[in-house]
Amino acid sequence: MGMGFLSSFEANIIRRDARNMIASAESADIEIHYKHLSGQSALDEVYGEYVDGTWVGLTIRAKAIQKIVKPKQEDVLKFGVLEAGDCIFYMNTDVDLTVIEHSETVRINVVNENTQWYVVPRHSFKPFYESIQLRIGNTPILQPLAAKLAR
Repeated sequence: MGMGFLSSFEANIIRRDARNMIASAESADIEIHYKHLSGQSALDEVYGEYVDGTWVGLTIRAKAIQKIVKPKQEDVLKFGVLEAGDCIFYMNTDVDLTVIEHSETVRINVVNENTQWYVVPRHSFKPFYESIQLRIGNTPILQPLAAKLAR
């Protein structure tokens, strides 16, 4: 027997709980470091060619729920994208992650732990990201970023 549909009251409670988890002391303060291509032309010093723009380092600061992947989490491991010990960061949907879509390398630093993770590109693994997205119906509650520990 299925669970049925959620009432709007129940859906609002779930959304509120998710926001409260992000705002709690148990969540992680993170910095998402990425490089953005600026619009100005510049000489590439390595190849000696002009390119349409230069890479500029930028940072997004946010709070996130940090979920370490466990060895028995078949729903996550079955895609072959993450391994046990890797991490999924869940953050509010108001954090704009579209700016990192075409960045070369995206890193997450967990401020309180002084750890660094490399983000698995969302555009390369859409089915995987769809499977770990937290939703009510078609509405995202929290958005994920999967990451591997920098070794």
